[in-house]
Amino acid sequence: MALTTPSQPWAGHLPIDPQQRKPFLASVERHRAGIVAERKDDLNLKNKNHQHQVQRQAVHPALLEGGLLTTTRRSIAPPLNPKKRDEIS
Repeated sequence: MALTTPSQPWAGHLPIDPQQRKPFLASVERHRAGIVAERKDDLNLKNKNHQHQVQRQAVHPALLEGGLLTTTRRSIAPPLNPKKRDEIS
């Protein structure tokens, strides 16, 4: 199996279909409103960094919800401590 670079899949991507765009934007707004409601105590929407943070947090679940993004989960082994390394070698 050939390894791909991140730019190779990106080069082959297609834009969101216009029929999918409206539901996607509605989903983003729904998630954004939920995040704002949940974090109303520590969120300043006049702050551009907070606005961008909320937008990023809203887009990710909307992409998953619309089937426009897939993720994989894999376990990452913790680093071996010196004692365990000695037992293995």
